Amino acid sequence: MTRMCSGIITIDGFAASGKSTCARLLSSSLGVPMLSTGMAHRLNVWVLLHEGINPNDLEQLELYLSRLELHFDVQNNVLTPNINGYGIPPDELDSDEVRKWLPRITRRPEVGRGLAARFRTATAGMRLVAEGHGLGTGIFPEAGHKFFCDAPTEIRIERRWRQRCAASEVISREEVGRELRERDASDAMREVNPVRQLPDMVVVDTGKLTPDECLKLMLEVLD
Repeated sequence: MTRMCSGIITIDGFAASGKSTCARLLSSSLGVPMLSTGMAHRLNVWVLLHEGINPNDLEQLELYLSRLELHFDVQNNVLTPNINGYGIPPDELDSDEVRKWLPRITRRPEVGRGLAARFRTATAGMRLVAEGHGLGTGIFPEAGHKFFCDAPTEIRIERRWRQRCAASEVISREEVGRELRERDASDAMREVNPVRQLPDMVVVDTGKLTPDECLKLMLEVLD
């Protein structure tokens, strides 16, 4: 049976909660593009730093946001962001500098509001699966279906630690755990587009379910 996706489906959750895996599986099953707002946020941080803008200077930041142009290209069923003419720089979105500034910049209310508005404009009229932070709470609050990926903190720490090690980083579980907990607090407490499980979100427990079981659950909700 072919399932149809009407409008936008959001998949929220904290870091390393399995959002990306669930979104990839669901977008592939439905045959609609996948949007990772996290990738766009990382590119935004990279562009800021690349252009020499001081994120702590409100005047500079607001001037940058006033001229920010965001659009997406579809590549291999994924929406790839382009900001002010900059595409994804190879091997630079996961740099230490981008990682350091990412939570500081994304929690700024003016950044949250500015990018949320541009996400909505750039995807107007599209059918897609969007994964990221604060989608159902502020970026796409009118989405037809909303999911919230969740898993115990220790499982998420282990996932993130393994990802970092696979990328040839030398880092301890303890350091990854500290970073993840700080990120959780920042994402939950930010003024605009906080990460929060709302009553209209269906929980996907990626700590208990396999990826295939997560997909089965989501498809059953969409039927």
